[in-house]
Amino acid sequence: MKNWIALLLSALMLLSLTACGSGGTDNKTAEKPGETTAGSQETEKIDMKQQEQEGDLGDYHVKFVDFTPAKDYEGKDVIVVNWEFTNNSEDTTSADVAVYIKAFQNGVELDPAYVDLDGADNSMKDIRPGTTLDIHTSFVLADTSTVEFEATELISFSDDMVVTTYAFEAE
Repeated sequence: MKNWIALLLSALMLLSLTACGSGGTDNKTAEKPGETTAGSQETEKIDMKQQEQEGDLGDYHVKFVDFTPAKDYEGKDVIVVNWEFTNNSEDTTSADVAVYIKAFQNGVELDPAYVDLDGADNSMKDIRPGTTLDIHTSFVLADTSTVEFEATELISFSDDMVVTTYAFEAE
């Protein structure tokens, strides 16, 4: 019980220091490549904070490597996302307490899946600063439509995210 109270107080202190230290918001946007035509005044804009396939989330670097369809222990169809977590902070930490990975199909978040793969439990391992670890995270599929993945820093007021998609091949 004391550990939970200490963790809660630490999180509150971290949040208050983060809120005090922010220097404002930066709302920069950029045009998508290939979205403009000569003489066109309207362009589609994207948030510069959204990074494709790999990028930095605070003191951490995330890279989506590949995707593997599989079955979980109940025989359900799952997608296994293989990704790399690099700890660029000054402290030893694990991916589970630094980064949050979500998957969506048809606009709905997918449930986590439990599979027995090498690296499936790597997200709980502490790693030293400057170290990169391969991690596998699995999600139960709703169907064979495109899966969208998002990685965000677990505790952050930032809108930064790393995104990617996986489309199943037509049979």
